[in-house]
Amino acid sequence: MKRTVALMLPILFSVGVVFGQTEISKTVTVSWGAVGWIALQVHEDIFLGVVDESYFDPETQAFQPLESFENQIIVACNFPGGCTLTLEAVDWQVPAAFPGSVPEDFLVDFLWRLSGGTYQALGTEPALVWSSDGPTVTQLLVDYRYELDVNDVPGEYAVTLLYTASAP
Repeated sequence: MKRTVALMLPILFSVGVVFGQTEISKTVTVSWGAVGWIALQVHEDIFLGVVDESYFDPETQAFQPLESFENQIIVACNFPGGCTLTLEAVDWQVPAAFPGSVPEDFLVDFLWRLSGGTYQALGTEPALVWSSDGPTVTQLLVDYRYELDVNDVPGEYAVTLLYTASAP
């Protein structure tokens, strides 16, 4: 007996009717906003050391200064007119044994500079440290120096500094 096997294969027909190409487009807008901002990062507290007789040079009858170099400050702002950084002393402490009252020019012995620049005396009025003329991210390195003298009696000394970043 002979058997006949019929194979039925499905045939797929794809009919495309092209009468003209149809296209649809749509635009979207992605937007965002920004506020004016300033970021200021200032180094941690600094201890300049403890003074003893080794800081005094008998030949010159002068003292070696206390110094701290390359203390990092980062200022960033997005203002078109830029931003500024100022520095001022807002408080200071001297030992109870300090002779007499603290003189008005006490801070003249505490100096600061941008690394590599010229030292300037610290004051109680804001001093311009740096400025930009547009949006920026800037790293500054600041050095501090305290000029010792014979009136620096035993005890703890401190100066509190205020850095202020502002935009016009």
